[in-house]
Amino acid sequence: MDIEPRSEIITSKWDNILYYGHCQQYTSIPTDIPKDAHTVEIFGNPITGVFDGDFNDFSELRYLYLNFNSIAQIEVGSLSDLNRLYGLQVRYNDLTVISENLFNGLTLDSLDLSNNKIHTLHPRAFQEADIEYVHIKNNELTVIETGTFAHLKSLKTVSLQFNKLRSLEPDIFPSKDSILLFLHSNNLTTLPSNVFSGSLPTELQLTLTNNPLVCDFSTCWLKEGESDGSISWLWDYLPKCSNNDIEWKDWNCTTGKTCLRLAA
Repeated sequence: MDIEPRSEIITSKWDNILYYGHCQQYTSIPTDIPKDAHTVEIFGNPITGVFDGDFNDFSELRYLYLNFNSIAQIEVGSLSDLNRLYGLQVRYNDLTVISENLFNGLTLDSLDLSNNKIHTLHPRAFQEADIEYVHIKNNELTVIETGTFAHLKSLKTVSLQFNKLRSLEPDIFPSKDSILLFLHSNNLTTLPSNVFSGSLPTELQLTLTNNPLVCDFSTCWLKEGESDGSISWLWDYLPKCSNNDIEWKDWNCTTGKTCLRLAA
């Protein structure tokens, strides 16, 4: 006898929290999700994609969790009706490419795309979105292109740790008073100050450990920020210099030159 996929409504702080998972039966987004659902979690199914029409007319949906599936594609336009969405997670799936305009129209507190296979992040994926917390850790990114996060006016945190980043191009991040960047465990040799579009943050919290960082003029601004209090290292984890066995704490970037913001 065939076993039909089963959804269960869990009584919680909110009504209309629906879970679809662990039965390993859904191969696409369920079509029986009530349109007034507040929170939907679809996990542990062999779903391979999210397509246009899958989430049409979900005017009350605030949280969408699509973790631990086999999602390799999110079609552009498939999220455009979710204008009240607050949190989106697509963790532990098979995403490889984040396309142009994918998140257009979304205003999110949090977006989590961690633990996929993402190697391409289009620089205009977030062009018409606004997101406070962006998590893309544990993927396969090697470069972040100019402008990628620069349009996110409310951005507070970007998590890019445990990728394969070799370089960050100019004007990636918006000019903010305060921002938190997780960049540890990549392949970065430098972090130039022009990764910010406009003025430098007055409060930058940062991780850079486990990168082959070269301590030279291009990273001198980090030492200056450390000295004036505008830059702090999360958990007091100092980066290490890969050149000449220099320890970060012992490196003095005073070379007779002023450490100016690098030109784009």
